[in-house]
Amino acid sequence: MNQTPHIQYAVRTDLGRVRKNNEDNYIEFVSPERRWIALGAIDGVGGYEGGEIAALICKENIELKLAQAGNNALSNPLQFVRE
Repeated sequence: MNQTPHIQYAVRTDLGRVRKNNEDNYIEFVSPERRWIALGAIDGVGGYEGGEIAALICKENIELKLAQAGNNALSNPLQFVRE
């Protein structure tokens, strides 16, 4: 019997000491066949107008690239991250 392992994880961001709104975001991508996951933190660009929008754009683009690459991202993960 081939069972996919169950992975539990949590994400948390922090407002910090200066800002009034949290501009952070995170990547949470589970491959369609549930073979692998990608998790990552995106630190918002505090102090600049639209920092939370920049973090969201980053999140969406990385998750889209992961979806497009599929299991090919696993063949050379470091190269995938660099690109």
